[in-house]
Amino acid sequence: MKKCIIIFYFLTTISFIHGDELQNIIDTYIRYNKWSESVEKLDELLKTYPDNPEISSLLSIVYIELKLYDKAIITLRKAINSAKNDEKRGEYYYNLGNIYYLQSNFSIALDMFMKSIEFNPLLAGSYYFTGLIHFEKNDTDSAISSWRKYIEYSNNTDKKNKLNNIIRLIEKSALDAKQKKEDEERRRNDLLDFLKNQLDSKSDQATSLQEYKINKENELEEEFELID
Repeated sequence: MKKCIIIFYFLTTISFIHGDELQNIIDTYIRYNKWSESVEKLDELLKTYPDNPEISSLLSIVYIELKLYDKAIITLRKAINSAKNDEKRGEYYYNLGNIYYLQSNFSIALDMFMKSIEFNPLLAGSYYFTGLIHFEKNDTDSAISSWRKYIEYSNNTDKKNKLNNIIRLIEKSALDAKQKKEDEERRRNDLLDFLKNQLDSKSDQATSLQEYKINKENELEEEFELID
């Protein structure tokens, strides 16, 4: 999960005009998991460049490492508000979705991933996570739809192959379940037809017995008349 978020941080640093300062923090502190020092240095840099979304984005990732999720969300929303274009805004919403997903807040996470897609429709990771959340909610059709989009846009061949296999298994399971339901419905209808036929047969027998009784009564009446 962390790797998914950090990938987009590295994409954003390319355009950062003061990249040397940020890169120095990465190489000196973040690379060695010195999270407290990283926060201190990034805070200082953010005071100098308060509207730079790339610093805020990296700071939010450090907060995640420290499990300070509320601070991470606030900082990342600041990055979203100061994003220079929709592509970057989509990346930041993707990161925000990851934070909510880490907190098991799946409904909000889904909203953030959908926002990410709205601003950056080519962002493969957002489709992966929307599919995952839909699948956890037993909405397999939406999950498959999202995962097909991930397969379309992602460059991760191994993950795409695994998802293709998963999709095939899900679809086969759905077809098997449908066939089983149809077979059960057919057996049920056959049983109902059989029972109805049995009831009709018994009804015919009951009618025949009644006619027999009436006939016997008529015969007895005739015999009594003869005796009289």
